[in-house]
Amino acid sequence: HTENAMDAMLVWMHEKKGTADTTYLLKHTTSTLPATLTEIRYKVDVNTMRKADTEDPDLHMNEIGRVHITTHRAIAFDPYSKNPATGAFILIDRLTNATVAAGMIVDRLASREISSEPVSKNISREHTLVSDADRERLLNQKGATLWLTGLSGSGKSTIAKALEKRLIELGHASFILDGDNVRHRLNRDLGFSAEDRSENIRRVAEVAALFNDAGIIVVTAFISPYVADRTEAGSVIGQQRFVEVHIDTPLEVCEQRDPKGLYKKARSGEIPSFTGISDPYEAPESPAMRIATQEVEVAEAVEKIIAELRSRGILKG
Repeated sequence: HTENAMDAMLVWMHEKKGTADTTYLLKHTTSTLPATLTEIRYKVDVNTMRKADTEDPDLHMNEIGRVHITTHRAIAFDPYSKNPATGAFILIDRLTNATVAAGMIVDRLASREISSEPVSKNISREHTLVSDADRERLLNQKGATLWLTGLSGSGKSTIAKALEKRLIELGHASFILDGDNVRHRLNRDLGFSAEDRSENIRRVAEVAALFNDAGIIVVTAFISPYVADRTEAGSVIGQQRFVEVHIDTPLEVCEQRDPKGLYKKARSGEIPSFTGISDPYEAPESPAMRIATQEVEVAEAVEKIIAELRSRGILKG
């Protein structure tokens, strides 16, 4: 198989416990790459080799667990039962380089796939009696999504809030979808694995598209680190409505700001899978706009975005 998700058995070998949603280095054959322990399904009783009856979710020294692991890129492997050479791996602590676990791959784990067709049958789309043109006349604007992407601390939320306020002052209906707020409610079941990040962005795009159908201008503030996910968001929302804005602030500037203290925690190992430190950020190659917040004040950035919306015919007034 060549996949980035696998079902495996782990033997934990370190005093520091193993916890779900933690990123390690995975050494497999001749390759070493980042991998996230996305789920500890259950522990195995070492005496009976059956599922252990315990409420402790973590793996401790000499414990065995059935787990799900997601690597940051696809690797070629076989189940251990078929080929031990390509079915074995070890996990390494990213900070200390200590070997923390030895693993055997049970089988591939199909990544969560969202079908383009609904699971429910016997359903049909209902169409409103109100047209897009009717809403444009009422609101004096077209529905659109400003997709602000950038590292944590780049200034996305600050610009998004100021932009929403300015649009309202100009008489335009707008609404912010913020990364942290969405994870408190709509996406509270998602973590920060690559798979969960993708699902987070997919759901947000679907919500933004509904707002746009209602004629509302949506301002999003999401790290959204992967090009593929942002491309998919643009497809869901519609390219005519999707305006990608890269809040292009260097990592060192973001880390110096560190408004929530997250970089400090990430550097100390308290936060696994942190974009820019232990996880990658794939910058847009050709966004609609690029704003360097270390050079541009918030008010100026807002006016630049509003000018872009007017040039696209999204704002009518």
